[in-house]
Formats: sequence, structure tokens, C-alpha cells
Amino acid sequence: MEKSHIRKAFDATFEKPALPVLGLLFAALVLFFFRLHVLALIFVLAAMPFYVMMFRQDAFRRRSIATETSKTDEQLHLELLELQKLAIAKLGNADLQLQVRVADLLIDAAKHLGYPYLGGRRVYAEDATLVWNKEGLALAAQARALIEEYLQNQSESGSAA
Repeated sequence: MEKSHIRKAFDATFEKPALPVLGLLFAALVLFFFRLHVLALIFVLAAMPFYVMMFRQDAFRRRSIATETSKTDEQLHLELLELQKLAIAKLGNADLQLQVRVADLLIDAAKHLGYPYLGGRRVYAEDATLVWNKEGLALAAQARALIEEYLQNQSESGSAA
């Protein structure tokens, strides 16, 4: 069963540390309407450490995701440059089908540089770009495997002749 848009938005916005904050604030709201203002204020003050902890964890997670995303993006960029040079240098005598397969994989991997097109979605996970770049690295790895397989076959057929 697919999650509703509201559930996806909640999951993308809140993490588990948000649940105590939401619970305490809801309880404070209920107490406020029952005219127990002092008790409501105590609940709000009790929610504050959870609230601060939640934002510190979120900031740390965002920084680590941003760092890893930039590293993965740079790795994908360098990998694509290296594979383009390798393909041009080594696949000149390969059959056209292999050249097209490698070129298609490199083009698809190059589409994964930078930020993903999210199809107009407004709510998406913070690590969507990181996942997008890792998918590009997987495509580049497939292209490298094809090139290495061709080179290995060439060296085996060269030594057999």
C-alpha cells in the first residue's frame, strides 16, 4: 500500500526525535484549553530540550549529507572523464554494438551529474541528490565493466594468436 501525500510529507519533515516534541506540544495545547496554563507552560518548557536536540541532529545530518553529496558528485565527474578517455583510447577497434552500449551508459551516467529532476514533487528526501549521484556511479561502473571485459577479451585473443 502506497503512503499518502500527508504521510510522505510528515516522514520527510519529521524524524523520530520530533515525536516527543509533538506529543508534549499537543498535551500543552490540550492543557491550555482546559485553563491549566501553568501546567501547559511546563509541558512547553519540557519540549524545548527535545526541540533543540532535534534541530541540532537535523543540522548535523544535513551537513553530512551535503558533504557526502559533493564528494559523490565530484567522484562521478572524475569517473566519467576517466571512462571517456579510456573508451576513446581503447574501444576504437571494438564492434559498433559495444561502443554504443558504453556510450549509452556514459550518457546516462552523465545525466546523473548535479541535481535530479524530481518530477514536480515538492516533498522529497534530503538525500535524493546523493542517491541520484550514486545511481550515476553505478551506471559508470557498468560502463567500466564492459570496457574491462573487452580489454580482457582482447588480451586473451592477442596472447592466443
